[in-house]
Amino acid sequence: MFPRQEGPPLDPTLGRSPSWTSGDVLLWLKRACGTNPKTRSAAEVRPINWLNEYLDIVDPDWTKKRDILLAWAQCRADRMSFQDFIRSRPRWGSPATVYRLRDEAAAQIAAGINAAIIDLQGNGQ
Repeated sequence: MFPRQEGPPLDPTLGRSPSWTSGDVLLWLKRACGTNPKTRSAAEVRPINWLNEYLDIVDPDWTKKRDILLAWAQCRADRMSFQDFIRSRPRWGSPATVYRLRDEAAAQIAAGINAAIIDLQGNGQ
């Protein structure tokens, strides 16, 4: 006999629902940049590829968003100050602009991942 479940019943779609947030994207990018490239697995490379897969390339700020996300993740992985890094790149704009672009890019990637999950569920896979 199975033990009695405490609390409300679990959602049957748990783990299969499109629930990615921009914070999840930032966390995985930081983890991907913190791994050794020589021993990095395919799952650890995937977040790096998200930049090319899910960012809108027709956006005029596409390259800037990609560079900002990669720089932020590398600074976080190496425990360096992203603020100092921003100050050394005045062409990116003010820190508020840089963080806004970073957050927009992370949200766009999360939306793309969620859309891909929905698409896979719609195809019955």
